[in-house]
Amino acid sequence: MQRVKLQGAGGKILKNEGISRQLCELYTVLGDAEIPDDERTFRKQHLQWAAEPANQDPFANTFFQLAHEIRSLAFLPQYGNTRMAYDSKHEGGADFVLNGAVYVECVCASPGRNVQESGLDPLLVRNTVNSAGLIDYAEKNRLLKARLTNSLQNKVDFYQKHLDRSIPGGQPYVIFLSPGYLTYEWFEEEYGAALTEILLGRGQPTITINVETGKVVASGYAHENSLSKYNGAAINCNLFCSPDFKCVSGVLLAAAPDERYTMDNTFLFLNPFAENRLPPSAFQGLVYWDSTSDGTKYCPWHDGKPIKMDSPQSDGSTALSGRKHAHVLRVGARQDRAPARGDLPRAGSV
Repeated sequence: MQRVKLQGAGGKILKNEGISRQLCELYTVLGDAEIPDDERTFRKQHLQWAAEPANQDPFANTFFQLAHEIRSLAFLPQYGNTRMAYDSKHEGGADFVLNGAVYVECVCASPGRNVQESGLDPLLVRNTVNSAGLIDYAEKNRLLKARLTNSLQNKVDFYQKHLDRSIPGGQPYVIFLSPGYLTYEWFEEEYGAALTEILLGRGQPTITINVETGKVVASGYAHENSLSKYNGAAINCNLFCSPDFKCVSGVLLAAAPDERYTMDNTFLFLNPFAENRLPPSAFQGLVYWDSTSDGTKYCPWHDGKPIKMDSPQSDGSTALSGRKHAHVLRVGARQDRAPARGDLPRAGSV
């Protein structure tokens, strides 16, 4: 059992008293946005309703979802013409269309309807911040990853439902993920690296030592095929490798639940198996994750250059193939230590 001190994600305490401050920021975004007055009023009213304590669920999920869409409205226009779906007119399809070509759908993760049944409740910050300061983060992280996976899979189902209706085929489709309340619970790591645990099956860091010389001769990550749901059911944690997920060109991750999205807290994960690939230039200047040209590594990039970061790999990346404990499989190839794309279980609901 892995035990960690209650720091990092545990130190991010949800401040409901900060909702008033957030409302001011979100109202400003709506006031500055180039949207019809009817839509502006509609979203302000819904936001105000969700901010009322009497209307909030224990984790303010509705407020976080509405805030995520509004912050996305402020963030996306820097990358070109941004068309928002107007809720006041009950418009269907993706939440945003960028430059008439990239369809962006927002989703906000949540702890789930029954945190007691799932076993997450005793591990939440609200129940541990005044305790001895130790939690089983490995167990907590497993439950959190199941929730994030569920949110992404829901938006794959959304795409299939709207394909060739309000979302045309042959165009890039991006899921814009906010962990919502889970941001206060989850270690997203540098550049959001923890998301690769569910996108490409990144497991625990590993090292290989020459027993004769005592020297480290290799390092990397173990590869996980699936993770266990709280009831024991297996959930796919190689979403990018799943045939179901080939419709997703990339995942945007906003790692800031109560402040504006910027290039410092928002990261793009490109799907190397996508049927409609998204060029990094679509989000120029943003840190993005992608495979190398030879398809052997998946690592963070900025302006076309790989980023050095703390990692088991000496060059800061994570291997897609090669060593015994590869991070994920080689693009387009089957490895004995990792399932072929068709062998992966479908992501389940939580």
